[in-house]
Amino acid sequence: MLIFSVNPAEASGILLEYSAGVRELSMGDIGAAFRAEPGAIGANPASVAGIPALAASFIYDNLYLDTSIYYAGAAFPFKNLTVGMTYLWYDGGDFKINYPEDLSLHRRTIKAMSEHLISAVLAGQLTEKLAGGISARYLYSGFLEDYKFDTFTADLGLVFNSGVWSFGVERIHTRPWSEGLGLGISLKNIFGETGYFSEKDSLEKILRAGMVYRIRFNREAALTTGVDFLYSGADGLRPSLGLEYNHANILMLRTGYIFTEGANRMSFGIGLGHSGLRADYGFLPSSAMNHRHLLMFSFSL
Repeated sequence: MLIFSVNPAEASGILLEYSAGVRELSMGDIGAAFRAEPGAIGANPASVAGIPALAASFIYDNLYLDTSIYYAGAAFPFKNLTVGMTYLWYDGGDFKINYPEDLSLHRRTIKAMSEHLISAVLAGQLTEKLAGGISARYLYSGFLEDYKFDTFTADLGLVFNSGVWSFGVERIHTRPWSEGLGLGISLKNIFGETGYFSEKDSLEKILRAGMVYRIRFNREAALTTGVDFLYSGADGLRPSLGLEYNHANILMLRTGYIFTEGANRMSFGIGLGHSGLRADYGFLPSSAMNHRHLLMFSFSL
């Protein structure tokens, strides 16, 4: 169980650092520069700007052992804006308590740690190529049965997309062309406090910046590359790289690499889509404990 491998005060607020989106996590946890991508809300609230219709997704993330994260989110256009709502639940596993001093008492099972995060997102186009977004978030965290806290915080983000670059190519469907460059930046956890005990700590602010570039080889085949830089006071700078091959929005193959000292460095994923429905699977191999598996189902109308 995660909670007993670290200080509980440091473990609290784990959902505030979670990016969500199996596509993003399969590509090395990039996502700061995606546009019209609901799964990247956790990385950058501006990512949902430009969604043409209602989109919803559901995620199961088996972190390791008996700890898991469950996600449900939806976003929809409203006039010139995009409105989104997300819910995250972190299940830190169970903890069994024995009573050796009194055998008449039965062994109890309690929840080691549990967190719930609700987010409301508002995003829109600031200019033709620049989008902005804000996310207001509420976190409730519980440790064993005796320690609880809650807090409010907010994220801000910007995404710039250059648009299609044709390179002067007239026959756009017979030669490769670029769909442009995307740039993004976000600041997470602008305010708020964390901690189960009387002394509270300010939430760890996270600055995230990224870039994505997408090129089409023909009408069906496209390649997306991306890089993210995540900075926090506790962990310093953490770069990551991602790559996705997309064939007609039917088959998507992904991989990524996170430059960190942790066990999880490589990531892999596959996506299958048809008529607005999509299923995504992500795999993060680990040399510690066990491997991490992610599964997402999403749809758009």
